[in-house]
Amino acid sequence: GTTGEANKVPYVSFAQVQDVRGTNAGWDLQVRMTDFKATKETVNDTLLGAEISLLSPRIQYEGSTTVNAPVAHTSGLKLIPNASAVSVMTA
Repeated sequence: GTTGEANKVPYVSFAQVQDVRGTNAGWDLQVRMTDFKATKETVNDTLLGAEISLLSPRIQYEGSTTVNAPVAHTSGLKLIPNASAVSVMTA
């Protein structure tokens, strides 16, 4: 089959942000996904119905001021091909 728990592939990824501007202006890390496409053009070169779920976010903050600490997205954030960008982390 192509759906269900047996077809979910776990993958650990991370993003690192270092803001050295010194302005405390804040930032918003966003991500957007395009279509999953084959490397060679074919009749069925686009993977339809694909999505990526970002689960169990964890922040490791190294700063000295907790007011400036980043905030992660909620668990279960879904990336849908060609949809608007979504915030992953803000500070």
